[in-house]
Parts: sequence; C-alpha cells; structure tokens
Amino acid sequence: MTGALVAAAQQARLLAVDADTILVLPRGHAIEAQRLTDFAEVITVPIVPLRKSVRSILAYLPALVTGSLALRREMRRLGCERLQLNDFYLLHGTMLRLMGFRGRIVTLVRIDPSRFGLAGRIWLAAARWASTEMVAVSRFIQSILGPDSRARLIYAHSDPSARGKATSGSASRTFLSGSASRTFLFVGNIIEGKGQDLAVRALHHIAEAYPAARLRFVGGDMGLEKNRLFRQRVERLAAEGPAAGRIEFAEAASDLRPHYREAFAALNFSESESFSLTCLEASAAGLALIATRCGGPEEIVKDGVTGFLVPVGDVATMAERMAWLLDHPERAAQMGAAAQVLVAERFSKIQALAGFRSALGLGPPGA
Repeated sequence: MTGALVAAAQQARLLAVDADTILVLPRGHAIEAQRLTDFAEVITVPIVPLRKSVRSILAYLPALVTGSLALRREMRRLGCERLQLNDFYLLHGTMLRLMGFRGRIVTLVRIDPSRFGLAGRIWLAAARWASTEMVAVSRFIQSILGPDSRARLIYAHSDPSARGKATSGSASRTFLSGSASRTFLFVGNIIEGKGQDLAVRALHHIAEAYPAARLRFVGGDMGLEKNRLFRQRVERLAAEGPAAGRIEFAEAASDLRPHYREAFAALNFSESESFSLTCLEASAAGLALIATRCGGPEEIVKDGVTGFLVPVGDVATMAERMAWLLDHPERAAQMGAAAQVLVAERFSKIQALAGFRSALGLGPPGA
C-alpha cells in the first residue's frame, strides 16, 4: 500500500455518486482484495518499472506498448473515455494518444520531476503533450512545474474514515488527567529516507530525561528486500540506546484510528515529500505534528500553531521539539485542536470534489 493507492481509493469514494472508478494495476501485484473494495472494477495490464540497467531498459518499451494496447482494449470494453494517470512517469497516456485515443487524459504529478534528471524532463514533456489536464498534488509541486505549466492544484482531502475520534476538548482532558499517553506516532512505510531512523535517534537523545516517552511506528516494507534490510537496521538502532524497550513496530493497518487515539503527538521526518497523506491524517486526527521542511508538510503544518517544522536530518532539533511537547502537554493538545481546524478549512472534501469533477470533465455536482 502506497500513499498514491490510498489517495486513489479516497478519490473513488469521493466520486462514487457520479462515476465508477476502474483501478489499473500491474500484473502480479500483491494487494489484498479487501483493500480494493472502493473500486468498481480492478484490471491488470503489463506495467514494469524503468530502472538504470540495460535489462530494464530493454524490457520497458515492449511492456509499455503491450500494456497500452491492453489498456486501450479494456477502455473500449468499458466504454471509458477518461483516463487518469497516477504520475507523470507513466507513459501509457502518451501511447494511447499515439494510438488515436481522443478522450480525456488527466495526469497527476505526485513526485518532484527534477529528481529524475533528463529522464524526468522527457517524461514530463510527454505527459504535458498527451494530457488534457495536469494536476499538482501540492503548491510545492506546482511551483516546481513552473508558472507556465498551468497545472491545476488539487489537494487530497482529509478522510474522516481514517481519523481518530479525539476532539480538542477530549484531548485536553486526556492530557491533563495524569495518565496520558506519551507515545509519539510515526505512520509510513519503512523506507530509507522516510526518517524512522532519525526518530529513533531523537528519542534516544531525550529518553533519560523523559522516561515516559515512547515511539510507535506503523508501516510495512512493501514486500521489498531493501526495505526489509532498512527496517532491520532501524530495529537494531532502537535496541541499542537509552530508549530500548520503548520503541515498537506495528504492521501497516487500514484502520489507523486506534493508533491515533493512543498517541500523544505525530512525527514525519522524511527527506522529501510532495504532499503527505500521513501528515494530513495525523493533523485531522487532532495530533500535534513535528515534520521536516521537505516540501508538502510545509503546506499542512503551521509552525508553532499546529505543530513544528524542523530542518531535514536535524536530529537535535527534532529531539528538542519532542521534549518541548512533552513539557507542554496542554499546548500539544491545543496544537492538535488547531490542526483539525486548519485541515477542515484548507483540505476540504468539497474543494477536492470540485477540483476532480472539473479536471475529469464530469460537469457540476449532480449533473
């Protein structure tokens, strides 16, 4: 489960009254059926990633052509004249245009194209040529695309089904009770660059001064060996410092509400985020959030009001902000309440619905 797939399911629920959303996945995917129930149908086509190897490059073009032909056949079977691409590097929209497809193509840009160098510029140019609409998932991405891109901004909306049930009042009463949790919650797939190792180091830094402080990770390895190895390194790091025994690893969960309800505050220490659904949902759940200044989180966290923004990789500042929240639990609760208000105003369901309806050419609500 990736953030992009979570966002796709959220969008399918958002548009359920007006449209059936058909999800296209690579053949051989390992996503459980119960995670795909928001989609009217799931189809599979050949999709292979492009990596920096001769073997990958040789396999990519044939798979792209085969996958695009299969996708076109399925779209004809379904009578579908709208295609939304999960990100700009998926060239199936370009191939469909070359095959004569004249329907609507909407391309989302979820990842910073500049990270891919020349390949990113080529993919982005192809996506712009093929697409009816380009959609940026954050102002951060929109600014990277430039003022001439005319990319539409559509924020993900906060999803009540994923929230905890804490309100500002109940959170304050909990923190003042004397038996409150002091668990920092870090939700996200365990991948190098996401910052789980930094969170462990930060907790070790303050562990002796704050013996009640704990840390909980919730996330999976996406079935990739490199992620399993990274998790093992983080687990070893967790067991080798002053906070040993106070750091737990929970598997990825479709229902995060129990974790939100038990948490004191949330963390996100990524190197780079184009947006961040995990930051959005933690804020929507009423948690103060400490996140890195790495792009998208800067649009979700109001520094000093709904949480704190810290420099990427700065473990000392991360630890300092965690200690501050532990010293000021009432302010942490107030920050969580302010976060809920900000999310409701800035990332509303109504705004997201209007944006996607317009981009996809679905007309006004109820049409």
